[in-house]
Amino acid sequence: RPEVLEKVSYISDKTNNDGWINEIVNDLFSE
Repeated sequence: RPEVLEKVSYISDKTNNDGWINEIVNDLFSE
């Protein structure tokens, strides 16, 4: 769903210094 990916990208941009968030997101989308 593109709209979800856009929100994830936005969140990642705002929290790019918190690597653990990206790891959690990757885990959610990898399943």
